[in-house]
Amino acid sequence: MKRVFLFFVAALMSVAMFAAETEYLPISVYAGEESEVFPQGAKAMIENKLTQLLTQNGIAGMNYQGQFLLTVTTTPLDKDIIAGPPAKISETMEMNLYIVDVYAKTIFSSTSMTVRGLGETENKCYLNAISRMPLRSQAITKFITEGKEKIIAYYDHEAPILIQKAQTLAQQKQYEEALSLVALIPQQSSHYQAALAAGLEIYQRYVDNECAIHLAQARTEWMAAQNSLGAVAAGEHLAHILPDAGCYGDAMALYKEIKGKVLDDWKFEMKKYQDGVDLEKARISAMRDVGVAYGTHQPHQKWYPMKRVALILLTLCVGCGAFAQTSGALAYRRNALAMTLVYHPEDEFGPQIFKAFDSLPVPDKYDDHTIRNARTIDNSKIYGVQPNASGYYKATYGHQLTSSELRANALYTEQLLNDAEVAKSMVAAWFG
Repeated sequence: MKRVFLFFVAALMSVAMFAAETEYLPISVYAGEESEVFPQGAKAMIENKLTQLLTQNGIAGMNYQGQFLLTVTTTPLDKDIIAGPPAKISETMEMNLYIVDVYAKTIFSSTSMTVRGLGETENKCYLNAISRMPLRSQAITKFITEGKEKIIAYYDHEAPILIQKAQTLAQQKQYEEALSLVALIPQQSSHYQAALAAGLEIYQRYVDNECAIHLAQARTEWMAAQNSLGAVAAGEHLAHILPDAGCYGDAMALYKEIKGKVLDDWKFEMKKYQDGVDLEKARISAMRDVGVAYGTHQPHQKWYPMKRVALILLTLCVGCGAFAQTSGALAYRRNALAMTLVYHPEDEFGPQIFKAFDSLPVPDKYDDHTIRNARTIDNSKIYGVQPNASGYYKATYGHQLTSSELRANALYTEQLLNDAEVAKSMVAAWFG
């Protein structure tokens, strides 16, 4: 028993040390779609490995996909066949880890490592390589630290805006969405206490609102049938009412009225806080649970690693090169350059910028591939230039653009390029 007892004490100490060293960060693991990124059966293994990487480095992440992701891509480097029996495949892969802001399409930190897998099939070889991915190293520690610091810096800058947005949502009775915003702000942020105070205030309004809704429904059920069946129906709504709700006293009065009529036929009991429970911690935990529940059911954005974009671009360039080689009239011997200006004449210095760009020649060392009808794009609907007009958000002194504003700018740029048929003009310029 002595040896078992010592082992048990050691296990408890390990758990306590792990809990003390682990801190919450609003980051989640992402392994993409099974068929898009990894071989069959590898997605769950990748997600488990990435989760272990976070916990081994002191991070407790989220169990649903939000704004910040830890993700990985793999690139095969070499492959050998080892004679059997049974014959086995040995393959070296480069694994690239990223911490990204999926909303702003920004990489916060990255690192890479080389692992070698061995298996009787390519799939088993791949899974074996994943299992050998190290969870701790100097490079991984630097990678995690850099990503964590940038996430915290994001909330240090954006938290006041998020808190204000949450309060606006709460005024519209969108309490769950409001709590999903403030619940994400980590303790490491300088605005955590402000976020916590706002979150608890919104949570109280949420609890009071839920109480009013369920109390009204419980009364309706009881008035419709003042018997054991009506009591059961009313109890299903009273069960949602918490002891700190504003209408808890009225709910308790209805409970006593029902209990007085149906007596022992109704076994329901109203919720009560147990003695010794830290009410403040319980409220904070409940507040976060509401926010997490909302976030879990929201659609998420996919993250496509840069490797895939590079492969598409490389394929396009190779295709154009092959065409040029088969056509004697289109022999590209030097780089080509196309310049486009998004022009907003009502903005400050707009006319001067346009005049300077319009007179700017293409340097002699480049072929002039100016995009027809898209050298200048007149955009006179700039946010902040015309009242209530849509268009680009612009940074001002003391205010950097938020992730949502950057995302809106990117979408608006895409719209401008599509409207100007830039892609069609580019292909026309390549092929004459």
